[in-house]
Amino acid sequence: MVKLLGLDMDGTTLNSDVELSPANREAIIKAIDKGVTVVPVTGRSFGLVPKEVLNIPGIEFLITSNGAAVEVLPQSKQIYREFLPKEKSDRIISILGDYDTFDEIIIDGVDYIKKSDMDRMKDFIEPDYWDLIGKNSVVLEDEEFDKKIHDSEIEKITFRLPLNDESQRFNIFNRINEIPDLITLQQAEGTNEITSSNANKGSALAYLGNKLGLDCSEIMAVGDSNNDIPMLTFADIGVAMGQAEDHVKRSAKFETLTNDEDGVARAIEHFILNGDQTDRAMPDEIVKKIKKVYEVA
Repeated sequence: MVKLLGLDMDGTTLNSDVELSPANREAIIKAIDKGVTVVPVTGRSFGLVPKEVLNIPGIEFLITSNGAAVEVLPQSKQIYREFLPKEKSDRIISILGDYDTFDEIIIDGVDYIKKSDMDRMKDFIEPDYWDLIGKNSVVLEDEEFDKKIHDSEIEKITFRLPLNDESQRFNIFNRINEIPDLITLQQAEGTNEITSSNANKGSALAYLGNKLGLDCSEIMAVGDSNNDIPMLTFADIGVAMGQAEDHVKRSAKFETLTNDEDGVARAIEHFILNGDQTDRAMPDEIVKKIKKVYEVA
């Protein structure tokens, strides 16, 4: 029986308009009412998580920055953190300084951006995300920004390249990948994310499950991207979104409909609301069983 449900946000719980559909919201509330701990699990920092998700009644925990932090709501108290080691974050920031990038530095759940980058945001970020980033980030003058990141422990570093020009990506990642014990991810929406090798969604979900006295046979996860693979392979019920790339689907046990077809709601209905059906695939017209690649020890 599912007792803990980890839900990725972008491309999973949120549709292509970056909105929470009524069907997904209703299914999440019904799962919570049934006693399931539902946890948003996102690459975003706390400050960028949509309020419509945070305001769902019964959401008590949040996993952010690709698993670098676990937060207790509503006070946003971090109970688990995996920072980038100082010497490594300094090297990464130095490398990025050699290229034309838009950088977001996540510290204590807050996105910090230097003013000179924010002034050029529209050259780096698709219009759908302008308001989200502009209204929910802290913008500092360049000198103040440099001091802030020098004096702080960093959860995650995100950088973006100019729209329609990713010629620098190869050289940047070649240099960053020379630094050991990092996780580097290239996300579909144009973000490039860097965390400690100990920070991933699977480890954070495992930590929370252990804190709640659960094992992976009681845990379900739903996601669509590279950063979701650790939790899709960890959870006993790993469900990939219908639009996910094939290698992400292979990391899961099941596939649901796309994020524009309320795939999260359909998965919740099948595995949680309609009883324990973990021994069989979802109906073909709803979802299809895919290759099982993970066995619980």
